[in-house]
Amino acid sequence: MSAPIPSRPLGPVLTRRAALGVVGGIALAGPAAYALPPAARPGSLLDEVHNRVEPYLELGHAHTGETYVGRFYGPDGYDVAELQKLDWFLRDWRQGAVVQMDPRLFWALAVIRTVAQRAGFSGRATINSGYRTLKTNSSLEGTARNSLHMAGRAIDLTFEKVPPSQLVGCALALQIGGVGQYPGFTHIDSGNLRTWHG
Repeated sequence: MSAPIPSRPLGPVLTRRAALGVVGGIALAGPAAYALPPAARPGSLLDEVHNRVEPYLELGHAHTGETYVGRFYGPDGYDVAELQKLDWFLRDWRQGAVVQMDPRLFWALAVIRTVAQRAGFSGRATINSGYRTLKTNSSLEGTARNSLHMAGRAIDLTFEKVPPSQLVGCALALQIGGVGQYPGFTHIDSGNLRTWHG
């Protein structure tokens, strides 16, 4: 029997200044704009298999050109410094705003990465969108008014050379939450189980 996905510890959010190395240490920037729900969803395939994969991600960002490569969970639990790096990487880059992202998304990406590698793909993912402020979300055409991007609970992405239909199928099988297929990217979130085409 597997343990459920652990919720992330409360802690500081990495600020832009600290991320750029302008100041030593990490400044407090407050918790997520919305309270994150428990990361576990008992009975989901993701909860069943998450502890059988390496909690390691290789990500590129389509808009900032930044990369993230690292392990977000270790023998002693979450690596807070790595979570902060991921929060910064997935920030609203238009507004320079950062929140704590839902770790369920990180586990989902780690499992998809493993599945992709076993199928002969690289396992590298490109992020199109992570966290969005209300201002950014309102300025983008076709976005949902109550988008989970604004709660740090959604990511739009592609996995290198993985056909979108296969990525969608894998995400749906894992029961991550919502899965949407759009031209050029796949949306995953940690909300209610649902699927759609955009």
